[in-house]
Amino acid sequence: MALLGHGEASVEGLAWSAADKNRLVSVDCAGVCCLWDVGSTSNGSSSSKGGIRPGDFAPDGVQLASKTLQMSPVRMRCPREKRNASARLNDVEQHPHHPELAVIAAEDSSCLLMDWRQETAVAATAAVEAAANAVSWSPQEPCVFAIGDSSGTVSLFDTRCLRRSFLSLSVGYMQEGSTTQGASINTVHFHPDFAFLLGAAAEDGTVALWDVVAASGKQQQNLDQQQDDKMQADGSTSEASRSNSKGPPGLLFVHAGHSAPITDFCWRTARVPPPNSSGSSSSSVYHLRQSLLGASVSFDNKVQLWQPAELVFCQTAQINYVN
Repeated sequence: MALLGHGEASVEGLAWSAADKNRLVSVDCAGVCCLWDVGSTSNGSSSSKGGIRPGDFAPDGVQLASKTLQMSPVRMRCPREKRNASARLNDVEQHPHHPELAVIAAEDSSCLLMDWRQETAVAATAAVEAAANAVSWSPQEPCVFAIGDSSGTVSLFDTRCLRRSFLSLSVGYMQEGSTTQGASINTVHFHPDFAFLLGAAAEDGTVALWDVVAASGKQQQNLDQQQDDKMQADGSTSEASRSNSKGPPGLLFVHAGHSAPITDFCWRTARVPPPNSSGSSSSSVYHLRQSLLGASVSFDNKVQLWQPAELVFCQTAQINYVN
């Protein structure tokens, strides 16, 4: 099957819908977003000009079979028609529960919330301070999604308030007051089973795992502490400020086995049997350990499987299983 619609523009992002197995969304460098229904019986040639068609040779020398089934998109949108319409679109992910919704990461540092029932994006915002490279919906929080950008920051947004992120995560600063920029984020993924866990792969060959609940609580404490410090007339530093953690709040684990930039990573998707009914700690830890298996691939064509030690997550695991 050949999906024709992007013409000569390079496709930068592709995502299947978890809510509708026949739906596929793609975005390209020209700012065009296409929706495909691979289960549709009505197929026809695309109206777009250029691009590779059945019978043509691809740049790598592979010829597309002349009898290949051709399909046109059921919807084609340019989300930025009214503002910077040609902005490059870097990534897309469809909502896990609502087939009509998708979130798009754009080169102009914006995130676009797309509703296929509308002609343009429902909302657009200057979400980050650098190019938005990757997006991920939370599988258990329907209003939450994450954006990874080229400054090394992962920003979490709520669809009900897109004016600013409610949480920012970055390994670029290891001490308070540091202005060090982190490596560009290439991909982000929420864990399919544990809503608190988010992974981000970067240009420096690392995959960082974050506890977003712990990070959110710590950042709120820091904001409260800053307000308290401003109210101190003598300018003294409180004990809470002196005991600031050495690492970014919520950072649980960093896989650093790659020597080249990471292009993608994924969590284990095969279902792991839940802990037994006795609720023993050993059973819970075993379930957590098996669920945390990850895989990453880098630009030098190397694939690595990795698994954090369960001791890193024991406290978090106990809290979540008890609750």
